Amino acid sequence: MKTKSNPVRLLFATAVFGALASFASAGPGPRHWEALRTEAQFKQLKAGEKISYVCNECKTVSEVSVKSPEHSMELCKEGASLMCPACKTKSTVIAKGQRNDPPTRTEVVYTNAMGEECGFYVKGSAGLQPLTQEAQFHSLKAGDQVAYVCNVCKTVSDVSIKSHDHAMELCKVGATVMCPSCKKESKIVAKGKRNDPPTRTEVIYTNEKGEECGFFAMVPEKK
Repeated sequence: MKTKSNPVRLLFATAVFGALASFASAGPGPRHWEALRTEAQFKQLKAGEKISYVCNECKTVSEVSVKSPEHSMELCKEGASLMCPACKTKSTVIAKGQRNDPPTRTEVVYTNAMGEECGFYVKGSAGLQPLTQEAQFHSLKAGDQVAYVCNVCKTVSDVSIKSHDHAMELCKVGATVMCPSCKKESKIVAKGKRNDPPTRTEVIYTNEKGEECGFFAMVPEKK
């Protein structure tokens, strides 16, 4: 039996596909910075190598220069106390077993005074400034480079701004953004910062539990 194509259905399917493609292209780019999760990864670092500390407290990505093999191992030494280069918040290094990744492996994590994870290191260098307000996204131009920092999978992914509309989609309250690495979606919400008079609204990205799970940051221009 012959099947006749329906022009209306084809047109509808094409429109849907185009919309999905447009949404996908509006997301972050494919390049990811490798997270330093294990002692073995820190052991491979060489003197002079550049890495970055991602701080969830002040939402910054700060460049750190490895001074020596001993220095790199201090950054993952259980019980050691480290300080964010930007906000000076202290964190404690602890070893955490990952039971959902057989065989069980130990991951290096950084916790604040309340025992909550507050940051991580990535292999890559660039001082990134957080994009927390709509006005900052509004000033972005086509061709600007930003990065999406995902606290779920601990990655930093480059994002190329395609247009002003694209930039505003990344801070539109109620919209969703997908991490290009772990594919987890986050919802964009507006949060008032009462401790910063006059009160200002901050753009934050939350998971299904309403917890902050990532942020965007500006990548400085290469000189």
